[in-house]
Amino acid sequence: QDMFRMYGMNDMSMFGAEGQTLVLNIAHPLVKAVLTDPDAEILTSEYTITEDDTLYAVWDINSYAVKWIVDGVETEAIYEYGAAIEKPADPSKEGYNFTGWDAEIPATMPDKDLTFTAQWQIKTYQIGWDTDEDGVANFTDTVEWNTVPEYDAEKHGIITKDATVDTVYTFAGWTVEPVAATQDVIYTAKFSSEVRSYTI
Repeated sequence: QDMFRMYGMNDMSMFGAEGQTLVLNIAHPLVKAVLTDPDAEILTSEYTITEDDTLYAVWDINSYAVKWIVDGVETEAIYEYGAAIEKPADPSKEGYNFTGWDAEIPATMPDKDLTFTAQWQIKTYQIGWDTDEDGVANFTDTVEWNTVPEYDAEKHGIITKDATVDTVYTFAGWTVEPVAATQDVIYTAKFSSEVRSYTI
């Protein structure tokens, strides 16, 4: 019985007798179809051996998903294997600085799905406390975005103003009430005054 040999599918060789039906493995995860020559019609299921022949695998390139997660919102792009990955513009978020993605982004698409999550760092601001009414901060604190700053008397000391011969001063708060931080700012102390009285 004559034997016929086939070549061309990733160095795989198969044997069969003349007239025998060869069942092609179309279920292979990468094989799309098979041709009897590069310009021939695609075979899809069975091929009958009648002479020495060479079959050529037809490959269907795989596609994979890239998911971008920004503050819980997901967007997805599909890329073929080996295609250049287009990184999106840096996202923005009120009160935060974008510091990058949680994993390194490859230049080209690998053979798997990818997910990248935006990383954030909360913004901070310098809060100055002008305790002697000259417009210059005597003390400075760093606070996070949207945090209402509070003067720390234990850290910076009790706010006082020297009395004069005829007037006594008492700290009465700030000229502008502190609000949630969205920028650097200096708060200036204000004082109530009371005229000294003497008994003669």
